[in-house]
Amino acid sequence: MLFFLLLITGTLHPLLTKGAHPRTRTTSVQRELQVVSLHKQSGFSMQNLKHDIAVLQLEKRVPLSDKVNTICLPTQDAPLNSECYITGGLTPSTPSPPGTPPTPGSAPPPGTYPPSPGGGLGTPPPSPPETNPPPPSPPPGTYPPPPPPSGSHAEPKCGKRSLFTRIVNGEEAAPHSWPWQVSLRVKNGRKRTHICGGSLIRRNWIITAAHCVRSYPYPDGYTVVVGMHKKRGPPKEGGQEFDVKTLYRHKGFTMQNLMHDVAVLELKGSVTLTDKVLPVCLPTEPPTPGTQCYVTGWGRLRGRGRTPENIPLQQAKVPIVSHEDCAAKYGRYDRKAHLCAGQGHSSGSGSCQGDSGGPLVCEQGNRWYLHGIVSFGKRYCPTEYYSVFARVTTYLKWITDRIEGKGPPPDTLPPPTTNPSN
Repeated sequence: MLFFLLLITGTLHPLLTKGAHPRTRTTSVQRELQVVSLHKQSGFSMQNLKHDIAVLQLEKRVPLSDKVNTICLPTQDAPLNSECYITGGLTPSTPSPPGTPPTPGSAPPPGTYPPSPGGGLGTPPPSPPETNPPPPSPPPGTYPPPPPPSGSHAEPKCGKRSLFTRIVNGEEAAPHSWPWQVSLRVKNGRKRTHICGGSLIRRNWIITAAHCVRSYPYPDGYTVVVGMHKKRGPPKEGGQEFDVKTLYRHKGFTMQNLMHDVAVLELKGSVTLTDKVLPVCLPTEPPTPGTQCYVTGWGRLRGRGRTPENIPLQQAKVPIVSHEDCAAKYGRYDRKAHLCAGQGHSSGSGSCQGDSGGPLVCEQGNRWYLHGIVSFGKRYCPTEYYSVFARVTTYLKWITDRIEGKGPPPDTLPPPTTNPSN
């Protein structure tokens, strides 16, 4: 039989719900199970607050899935200052002043739970199963949500993937495994046509390449779709579509120099964050050569020929390339504006037409950071040449100034005769 390890910090009921997310609503994932036996650590009391642990045996085994799984038990204590998480049905409250002793019927102040006694599983032994439910326990304490990564320009939930599982010589990504990937679409009457990728960096801001919006740098010509796996069609399976409110394109970009290839777009509304839609983190330091990263998009699978109309999102694993190696391939490479990635041989992977504006992300500390924006490469996308990206760390101030309203005003609306599809 399966045992669950629980902290006794709330009233115990003889039913347990697995797979729950909203505390007061039922979802298709949730299952309610009877408790057939209960072992409470006999050394616990509200006076000493030690040995605050109990195990409950369920009436049957729980079917495991990607939404319901067991947690590992450690064999040693966590190091001091380890970043950890606490979860549960927490409610806002005012903690007691420091040093206030807990009283029966009240919870101890946040952070005052004593360390658990030493010993492995079965030490000390549990008390015999109880036939009557224990008296009501205190309500849980209050814990703040986990902070964003230190030193990063990030939303609290940035850079997390719910799934771990063709760009040229790449592979199909698991659906919704890159939840910050967006599709930038141009309006043409009622039609919406994908032109570039992009990345969600705030709930109402995306970032893409300046060359994606160069021919029509005005917000009314575009829509943005988040949460999509396949390129074509209306949003579904978690997709959300937004018109664009504001568009900032870097003024230094031209098609001649291919530098400063970055643009940020403000959405008319904020996306609903889910396991399929999350922002990516912005980095504070550039990646080092050799770091393995991923580029994603709906671009060509091969340098020549047609791309399937409803291609699913593709991913490719590519290493970061040194300034020297990239400059040897491209005469116009600039070490401040550009970042190179790729294997540099015929069987390698890389980005191609249609991937423009999309993300190059690298993992650090279980979070994903946006280090590059797909910018340019050789015609027909030979993978002997590297893919070139706008280097995000160079433009952090430019990005944050626009998002925070500190930059110059955006481009004004065009004359009525101008059309983005021309």
